[in-house]
Amino acid sequence: MTSNNARDRILVPLDGSKNAENAIPLAAVMARVFGSDIEFFQAREPGDTPADDKAAADVFEAYVAERAAHFGLAPEEVVATSVVAPAAAAVLDAADAPEVRGTVLASHGRGGFRAALFGSVADRIIRGSTKPVLVVPGVGGPATEIKQVLVTLDGSKVAERALEPARRIATTTGAKLALLRAYSIVSPAAAAYPYYPPDVPRQIADAAAEYVKEVTQKGEESLVVQGDAAAGIVAAANARDADLVVMSSHGKSFSKRFIVGSTTDRVMHELHRPLLIIPPARG
Repeated sequence: MTSNNARDRILVPLDGSKNAENAIPLAAVMARVFGSDIEFFQAREPGDTPADDKAAADVFEAYVAERAAHFGLAPEEVVATSVVAPAAAAVLDAADAPEVRGTVLASHGRGGFRAALFGSVADRIIRGSTKPVLVVPGVGGPATEIKQVLVTLDGSKVAERALEPARRIATTTGAKLALLRAYSIVSPAAAAYPYYPPDVPRQIADAAAEYVKEVTQKGEESLVVQGDAAAGIVAAANARDADLVVMSSHGKSFSKRFIVGSTTDRVMHELHRPLLIIPPARG
């Protein structure tokens, strides 16, 4: 199989499991949205001989050809890559190639990573990638279409990086798009004040609503929820039956992050729906 070198690629790591194959349908959707080819990627243990390695690569290429045909992908839009290397490091290295737009992969946990251990291969890929990663639940039937998109905002320019891809996906697929601003009110004690004037909570709520209204475009819906951001995002996604949640990460690379607790981390672990994570711009 060959790929059109004039087009960029979406990387889809596969390990031969049905869980991993859950990523393929939405990878196909992303390929149509962004005009990309798909690179199916395998990282494996070395064989006993070079002949064993070649045989394993041939088996993977045949497997990819069969899976691509099953999911309606044209041979010229697909490439198979098989390497001998540790999985997470190999995927991150492949994802960093200039022609790769982003990665689509399935977790092996329920929902986002509810049943996965911190430090799993998928977790390390998401935390270490400098490009967008779409994570798809690896259990249940694979998502095949996008009708409802929810993009999350917190009032920052970093979070607004999620708007452009979310709008492109919604426009191309014909999906409805909702913009969600989740905010919380810090208690007076935590803010080192004896008390808040009675109108402060209302002013904060009004400011949040005004912000999301300003960034919402025609045909889009604006939503505001007060409370814990991660819980609000998950609840809103469930209430709308969102097929895709898009959010930006404020986080650092995996090597610099040892404490889980950010909104992106918590949504990633609690959401039972496809989640597209947009990393911070490279400095």
